[in-house]
Amino acid sequence: MSADAQGHSSSVNSVAFSHDSARLASASHDSTVKIWDASSGECLQTLKGHSYPVTSVVFSHDSARLASASQDSTVKIWDTSSGECLRTLYGHSDWVTAVAFSHDSALLASASHDSTVMIWDVSSGECQQTIRTGRELSNISFDVTGLYFHTNIGTIIVSASPALNII
Repeated sequence: MSADAQGHSSSVNSVAFSHDSARLASASHDSTVKIWDASSGECLQTLKGHSYPVTSVVFSHDSARLASASQDSTVKIWDTSSGECLRTLYGHSDWVTAVAFSHDSALLASASHDSTVMIWDVSSGECQQTIRTGRELSNISFDVTGLYFHTNIGTIIVSASPALNII
């Protein structure tokens, strides 16, 4: 059996379940993302496009999209039905450590080793805001209101101001 049929050809860096728990995505050091059927364990898709290891994956709340973060300093947004890369987001100056969709799936946050969080409009791919954290984040998630991020360094207020507010 080939490495592809068994799974990733190297170590897995991150996993995420779809919100309906039907699928699982895995991010790998081999620069790929795999989408798995959670019940059968069958690999449904292998997503290729990153040039360095993939560090984080997350499904949108409607499970129609998947975001992947990579050591290549990019974020990719994928269509989970077709496996097509819908857009590649550029803006971080160092590798991207974590990604999170807002609860309405309209925004995507990406955290990077460059000590920033970038908030992206999922439809246009435009960066809406850059928050300088002064520290690198290893995880991030939106609260249900979209007004805060929960992170490994505390809660960050999302506002129109570029100033960082950590609670």
